[in-house]
Amino acid sequence: MTTNDNPLLNPGFLIPFDKIQADHVEPAILQLIAEAEQRLAEFAAGAGAPRTYDNTLKHLDHLTEPLDIAPDDVDAERQRQ
Repeated sequence: MTTNDNPLLNPGFLIPFDKIQADHVEPAILQLIAEAEQRLAEFAAGAGAPRTYDNTLKHLDHLTEPLDIAPDDVDAERQRQ
């Protein structure tokens, strides 16, 4: 399954509930975790500048945002059924 085939990996304003299937969940979460770990490693490698809200907490919040969205979409679809 490619990223284009998995609606949980293509978040948008309109959630495609009609396209989300149970077999999308695990691959999407595993991919999102791997991507978040990569972004975290890149962030940690750049550590050295004085820490501020914008270059630390705000960055960490954005780093995990895709991982926050996918489970919410799954939960919303489960509640609709």
